[in-house]
Amino acid sequence: MRQLLINMTISQHPWWKDATVYQIYPASFQDSNGDGVGDLCGIIKRLEYIKSIGVDVIWVCPMYQSPQIDMGYDISDYQAVHEPYGTVADMEELINKVHELGMRIILDLVVNHTSDQHAWPARFKQSRSSKSDPKRDWYIWKPAKYDDSGNRRPPNNWRSNFGGSAWQWDEHTQEYYLHLFCPEQPDLNWDNDETRKAIYDNAMTFWLEKGCDGFRVDTVNMYSKDPAFPDAPITDPDAEWQEAGLVYCNGPHMNEYLMEMNAILSQYDAMTVGECPFTPDQKQVHRYVSASKKRLNMVFQFDLVDVGQGKVFKYGTTPFAYTLGDLKAAISRTQGLIHGSDAWTTSFVENHDQARSVSRFGNDNPEWRERSAKMLALLFASLSGTLFVYQGQEIGMINMPPEWPIEEYKDVDSINYYNMVAQRSENDGKELSKAKAALQHLARDHARTPMQWDASSNGGFTDAAQSWMRVNTSTAEINVEQQRASKDSVLSFWKQMLATRKASSDALIHGDFELVDEGNEKVFSFLKHGESGSALIMCNFSSSASKVPSVASGKDRVILFHNLPSTPDESMLAPWEGRIYAFCKNSCAWPSLLIEEAGTPAPRVMNHTRRPRCISNSSTTLHTQSMDGKKQRHKACKACSSRKVRCNGQQRCQQCEHLNLRCEYPPTLPRQAKRKTPLTDLKFPVTSPSIPGVLRELAAAPHVQQYGDAYTSKERTNGEDATFFLSLLPDFETFVLPFHPVMTMREAHDAIATMTQDREAEAFIYGLVAITLNLTHSLRSQTTAEKSDIEHWVFKALDTLPPVQCQEDISVRRVATLQFIHVCLMGLGRHGVAFYYLRQSTTMLELLGVGDAETMSQLSLTERAQRQRLHWTIFVHERFYAITCQRSIVLPPLTTTKIESDPDIPKAITDGFEQIARLFLHIDQDMLSRWFATFGSERFIEPGWIVEKNRQIDAETAGSDEEIAELSHMQQADLIITKHWLRMMVWQMAISNCLLSSDRSEQSMSLLFPVDVSAQLRALIINMTKGTIEVHGSGIQQKLFELTDTIASVILTVPASSPDEKRQRMDDFSFLFEFWKSLPRPNSVQRELLESKYRRLVDIGL
Repeated sequence: MRQLLINMTISQHPWWKDATVYQIYPASFQDSNGDGVGDLCGIIKRLEYIKSIGVDVIWVCPMYQSPQIDMGYDISDYQAVHEPYGTVADMEELINKVHELGMRIILDLVVNHTSDQHAWPARFKQSRSSKSDPKRDWYIWKPAKYDDSGNRRPPNNWRSNFGGSAWQWDEHTQEYYLHLFCPEQPDLNWDNDETRKAIYDNAMTFWLEKGCDGFRVDTVNMYSKDPAFPDAPITDPDAEWQEAGLVYCNGPHMNEYLMEMNAILSQYDAMTVGECPFTPDQKQVHRYVSASKKRLNMVFQFDLVDVGQGKVFKYGTTPFAYTLGDLKAAISRTQGLIHGSDAWTTSFVENHDQARSVSRFGNDNPEWRERSAKMLALLFASLSGTLFVYQGQEIGMINMPPEWPIEEYKDVDSINYYNMVAQRSENDGKELSKAKAALQHLARDHARTPMQWDASSNGGFTDAAQSWMRVNTSTAEINVEQQRASKDSVLSFWKQMLATRKASSDALIHGDFELVDEGNEKVFSFLKHGESGSALIMCNFSSSASKVPSVASGKDRVILFHNLPSTPDESMLAPWEGRIYAFCKNSCAWPSLLIEEAGTPAPRVMNHTRRPRCISNSSTTLHTQSMDGKKQRHKACKACSSRKVRCNGQQRCQQCEHLNLRCEYPPTLPRQAKRKTPLTDLKFPVTSPSIPGVLRELAAAPHVQQYGDAYTSKERTNGEDATFFLSLLPDFETFVLPFHPVMTMREAHDAIATMTQDREAEAFIYGLVAITLNLTHSLRSQTTAEKSDIEHWVFKALDTLPPVQCQEDISVRRVATLQFIHVCLMGLGRHGVAFYYLRQSTTMLELLGVGDAETMSQLSLTERAQRQRLHWTIFVHERFYAITCQRSIVLPPLTTTKIESDPDIPKAITDGFEQIARLFLHIDQDMLSRWFATFGSERFIEPGWIVEKNRQIDAETAGSDEEIAELSHMQQADLIITKHWLRMMVWQMAISNCLLSSDRSEQSMSLLFPVDVSAQLRALIINMTKGTIEVHGSGIQQKLFELTDTIASVILTVPASSPDEKRQRMDDFSFLFEFWKSLPRPNSVQRELLESKYRRLVDIGL
């Protein structure tokens, strides 16, 4: 019997996020017909073994028809199978068998280049037949360059990935073609529409229709090249050809092409993982894998596998030329990709292009080989992202023996490098010995030796006398047959570790990565933070014992998993030991329980006496533990109660979420309040001379007098049903959520469902109705007076909102409701009372502890993200109110505008909102003081401050055209108009201090700056619909008024240099004025002011 940690949580994630993928190299996996080469029937024969490991997906490396110059990555027919591997029928059988076993299958998609023997619609032979051939442009051809002596030269100095020039001369057509790999692998021209269509049809759709579940996309970021084909920087002065990956990768059309591919793949729920070399910029990687961008699901980044490689040549290094710090930094970068974002990542350390991890990062000496293999398994199975395991990694296969001669190396990359060193050094023995040592450490050949199934001479791989590549002699000690029979083997450990990974997926697969004890040169320690708890992983990367770092101390932790044959020492880490600690998170437990499974070896999960109280045998009743140690029972929702299944007691339980059921809980009678505590008793956190005026306006508002009074169900419901409220949710999602991204759509639905039992939920819905009607007033037709009256819903929300009780916590929903009310009152011109509710929001935000690191650390990821969004929403509105109504500010910014990820809020909304928040950061106390002084007698603004402030505001959107273009038009309008509004304010401060001139060299101090802005604004508005701008409400309307008014004043004051310029100025102003007038509910005083200026412009002949 054995105990397994089984996760009772039904996954809410796409299938590929929780998957473990097993990579197969067909030539070396299993030979079924005795020809010495692996084949598809051999893979079918071993499917049961693969399934037993605990993997979910198999990835088959290229099995397509190929001349095999680069082991199948030179494809001559995408719709045929390499004859030694089998047939298309064999491939169809493999796909069906994989699916029958409950697994999935992905293939390699190699479409940056083809073989020069390719026979599809654009044969390379046809392309090179003539410059005028219709298929010529399917590949990349360029004319020669000539040096000063008249010698022919390639188009640029790019080096191929396998050495030599990346350009090959074609004598017949007298041009060069591009090959980033072998000369036999010409690059396709992805800028040709016909080429791309042929790729999608022949290489992708063909196999998707046969049941393929996705693709590993080879060299995915090389499709689009810089059309100028510039020279690469000189990094190797002694070489003619230079490393150019940073030049030819990530070209200008990459995002466009990936979106085209995704449009096809998404029809099949297909998985994609892209190979993404030469991309150190994490922002670029994020653009590829952000879920909202719809390009790739994930990528392989090269940070880890490049550790210890040479800077100029991969093999230009010595073995183990890296530190543990390098390893930590590389993993931290790739794990950090998903922090606070909708991106996804991968965890891998081996594949067909890398040496064996035990030899490279562990210790392949017999004493430590197995333990270091297990430690590496523990490490990489504990990292977030989709896990990839390469064939043989699960048994701890190691590199080829050092004594094997160079003739045993078959890879074109290895052979080319060794020959290059021989040529450069004129066969110098010392240099060749260094080259051989580097190959023995890093060569791709080590991953391609045949799979070791048993201890026979050919390792059970083939019955032939000789295999295509020599079987590693380590097969006598390292093979599947022996390890299957041992409960302490590397294979058994992998099975147990994968079970633990799935059981604790919340922390291990999806958790937030945090590096700790960074300076430790022997131990790699990191935390994984999940919704239900945290894990601490420690790995000793040395052959000597090391003290357990202090971060592992504490009562609420237990050793969950380890790689030693006996109980670990609490204070010391053994050589090459890895262990996982589980930490309880307040009252929450790891979402797991113990079950029995017969006939399998016991994993290294510590016995129950070492478990914290919250990790224990569970019955059918789910318990949590309160802060005082008493167990409390969750009340099951109605759906789970009727079905008699486990309910986790959350606001929307996981069972209902998975099955898309309505999740409702039986009503709980509210506690009797000891006394009413209306919000009007809260103290204002601000001192302002205008507060008395606000209070006078409040006293005159009848809805405030009713606030907190007696309340009955009849008055509350007033005959309303949920239909009207539900009908507004699409508009709320489209027009409100992007600028008030606090409460999610799920929470809005839940509030509607519970509003008859929950006054706060009801008040929130009334506030939601008010703000939705406020921002979409011009988009809807008038219905009944009650349902179109924004003020009615504002007052109704205020009447309904229950008083704050001293013993109760403030909720995010209450503060969001008050913020809705503030926005609506601003739109109604009730600025004084709007300020009152803004101050209530800031007071309650303080009570929520958003600025307190300790309070925030105790919240779940989604709770923290929601409070961060709430903080920045109120921050933006307070700054806008301060600048327009001359009020002081009390709310400080958070340390970063980066908002943590919430799967219920689209990433595009968060991205756009973060950019707006960054703009409003510039309205700080310093700028406000200078702005207020502008209207008084004091002057203290220097030219340098004007220039720097303008530069800072410009920098927020400079260099990010692509990011801005990917925002919705509403977000773009808000971002760009707000930027111009802020810049115009800075300009007004400059003119009030007599700092302007007619010189346009410094735009922020040019008299004609507003004229330039008018042309830019007109161009923006022309490209957007009116509805895109007017749904922003009074805020953007006020900004447009101030911009238009200032532009009119400048046109009236500064003469034009020509009639054409005069006409253009008037046209721009007239357009802006007419557009502003057409917005809903324009302010009558502002309208009269602009009309008077318009008449003056007409009178003077403009």
